Amino acid sequence: MHFGQAKKDNFNVLACEQIAAEAGLLPISNRLKLNYRGFWHTYRIAIFVFTLALLADGLSTVYFMSYLGVSAEIHPVVRFASVVFGPVAGPMVAALWKWAACLYVAIYCRKFAYSIFLTTSVVYIFAAWYNIWGIYLLV
Repeated sequence: MHFGQAKKDNFNVLACEQIAAEAGLLPISNRLKLNYRGFWHTYRIAIFVFTLALLADGLSTVYFMSYLGVSAEIHPVVRFASVVFGPVAGPMVAALWKWAACLYVAIYCRKFAYSIFLTTSVVYIFAAWYNIWGIYLLV
């Protein structure tokens, strides 16, 4: 077998992996490796917007926790992190956890990454608004 044949066979393996990944037939680790290639470059703007929205949500959570306390938080991860790390570091630790979890899901379901980032960004922007201004509409 010469060099060109090996290169062609490698391409066929990658093409088969891509087809299997789209059909959902690869193990999780293989699908993550396959979907990770070029992910950061392709979705860099969506990741940036998502990160800003999550940061706004985390900082607004710190703001409202300074007034209402940890017990006012309804998200279980944020509440647990706030109990363990405090009302300032807790929401930031929880935001880091939510960031990693969302990226993991977006890489695994790469076909839906833009939808995932758009949906979560809208939810986090609404949560940031609610933490600062919206909470007073219900009081």
